[in-house]
Amino acid sequence: MNIRLCAFADEAAKDFDTQVQALQRNGINLLEMRRIDGENAAFISVDKAKRYREKLAEQNISVWSLGSPICKIRQGFDQNEYAKKVEHACLVTRALGADKMRIFSFYPRFFRFDSRKVVDDLRYFVSIAEQYGIKLCCENDTGLFNATAENCRMLLEQLPELGYIYDPANFRVSGQTFAQTKDFLPKADYFHLKDAVGKKVVPAGFGEGHIPEIINTLQKDAVFTVEPHLTFFRGSKAFNASPLAGRFDLHSASGRFDCAVAAAKQVLTQAGYTEHNGIFTKGEDENER
Repeated sequence: MNIRLCAFADEAAKDFDTQVQALQRNGINLLEMRRIDGENAAFISVDKAKRYREKLAEQNISVWSLGSPICKIRQGFDQNEYAKKVEHACLVTRALGADKMRIFSFYPRFFRFDSRKVVDDLRYFVSIAEQYGIKLCCENDTGLFNATAENCRMLLEQLPELGYIYDPANFRVSGQTFAQTKDFLPKADYFHLKDAVGKKVVPAGFGEGHIPEIINTLQKDAVFTVEPHLTFFRGSKAFNASPLAGRFDLHSASGRFDCAVAAAKQVLTQAGYTEHNGIFTKGEDENER
């Protein structure tokens, strides 16, 4: 079984060249493109997206998914008008050479969700994306409709055509337990790799997100996008007692990015995976590679 690491390189730096350097020094050749050169990637021009794709290919890096902010808005919007943004983001995703786009599940209007409208809007946007060969993958995120296990289950049941990204830290920050959400794991198209203690995000394996258990339950090849979110992280008791402590400048974006990747690789190694050319493999004889 293989696991590949992807990353949000915009957490290492704003500019394209430094993002590429961050990926290369960490041995990662998959990018979940979110912000680049100060712009939200979902809203750049198609021509610019093609140029980024070419420049990334020169460095042997490909875009796994467009990390768009689509549907991270309050309910009550004009569906037809917003569909234009969805369509453009799909064009950008194609131009980048990817076939997946991260989306969200809306904030409530007047502190209440209209669940029927959530499903209807997402179904409509999925149908648009399908015309471009793009799969929309909905991330569970704090404050949005599928922040809870109950609502996440509703979407998975009512919208089987909608892809899914499992984020263990977001569930913990939202007060959800691993026991409540572990049955979603087989339905995930890919994973966001970050951890949390209560509402505080920490590197993978140092929190309450049960990341070792997530890795051990995998029944197929998977992709994990490292999403550091360590802006306010200055160490924790578990982290400070680990071999990673003191290795990184946690006051710099690049240091926090490198720390998050190192923690991800450590938890994979501890789960019995071996890294070979950027791919983590388990259950394969070394001589068979």
